[in-house]
Amino acid sequence: MSKGFKCKQFFVAHDACAMKVSTDSLILGSWAEPQDAKKILDIGTGSGLLSLMLKQRAHQEAVVYGVEIDNRAAQQAVQNVADSPWASHIVIVNQPIQNLNDDTSYDVIITNPPYFMQPAARTNAYHQQTQQRVFARQDTSLSPQELFAEVGKRLSSVGRFYCLYPSSRKREVEKTAQEHGLYLRRTLEIKNNEGAPSHVCAFEWGFDPVTAPQRSTLVIRQPNGQYSKEFRMMCQSYYLNF
Repeated sequence: MSKGFKCKQFFVAHDACAMKVSTDSLILGSWAEPQDAKKILDIGTGSGLLSLMLKQRAHQEAVVYGVEIDNRAAQQAVQNVADSPWASHIVIVNQPIQNLNDDTSYDVIITNPPYFMQPAARTNAYHQQTQQRVFARQDTSLSPQELFAEVGKRLSSVGRFYCLYPSSRKREVEKTAQEHGLYLRRTLEIKNNEGAPSHVCAFEWGFDPVTAPQRSTLVIRQPNGQYSKEFRMMCQSYYLNF
């Protein structure tokens, strides 16, 4: 059996993917609100995790399109979808989002993008990475400017865009979104524990102006190492033991 992650309603194999199922992605998929969406776009779907998560909670007739540049990851996503309860409602497309010839207006767009900046000095560790992992991790394959340009073209006028970026890049991302006409609606700062700084931030964007975005924080673990009540509640639709 392939290595992967078992959710309540589906299994995600990820041994062929450079980026494995992560807690951050599970939080993003749980935090997003796809319930009324009929057309959903998952940019850089990888194993298909976010496509499957959103389809589970979306409208019965909703169709999810997962776009993935890496051949091996796309093939694994296709298999994960085929093994899920929603095989007829999720489509995996193996190409860069920049090449997607599609005039669909999407109700929801979601991505956990390649968000690490290319290091100025390339160490031995950098050179030891596979090209697949570099593409999956570093924004040379999809910069914030490129991502928000694509979202600006593809999101419906009342649609919602969800993404993750390191907290250290929050100002840069918010500025880039504004340049493409997107307004910040919600943020979720994610911390491993109460005393730790936020390492990553989830964002929700839309085209309709918002005077005061809703800003929240999620602490994943309690001081005793157990998952926090808030984390368990957020992810209870997916985690087997929640």
